[in-house]
Amino acid sequence: MAGHPAILHYRAATKEISELSCLNMPLGMFDQQNFDTASVHCAPDDLFLILTDGLLEVTNAKGEEFTHTGK
Repeated sequence: MAGHPAILHYRAATKEISELSCLNMPLGMFDQQNFDTASVHCAPDDLFLILTDGLLEVTNAKGEEFTHTGK
């Protein structure tokens, strides 16, 4: 996902959160590139959280980044 954190999927029915990751290279880096695809089943009231790495690289007044720490 080009350095982006995994997409988070909140399943309302079970109140569980799962990570949806993708190992594709960023768009536009190479000519003639193939990409993997997948489907995700969602139900009413499910939520998805998608962040850009730009959000994680924002700094506070001290110059400290808001970083992704993993699970």
